[in-house]
Amino acid sequence: MRRLTSVDRSTRDLVGTRGFRRAGFTIIEMLAVMSIIGFLAGIGIPKLHNTLKVANNARAIGDIGAIQTDLEAIEASSTPLPATLAAIGRGTMLDPWGN
Repeated sequence: MRRLTSVDRSTRDLVGTRGFRRAGFTIIEMLAVMSIIGFLAGIGIPKLHNTLKVANNARAIGDIGAIQTDLEAIEASSTPLPATLAAIGRGTMLDPWGN
């Protein structure tokens, strides 16, 4: 009878009961990966949403500061203040939320 070598043993571990090579993932492995991805998404999505809110607020504050600077320059030149933002070249300006 022939002795099994280390290569034969490792090949034997990969072969199923009918001689077919086992390939792919089990349902347990797939569920584990999906649960890890879901956990990471559950942590990351709220943080992303909060970061977007902070960025929109910072943009709004910056836009208000730019308008204030424009109005102060107009006021310093003794010109009457404009009735609309279009008069100072900011008529198409929208806030970060699209309003």
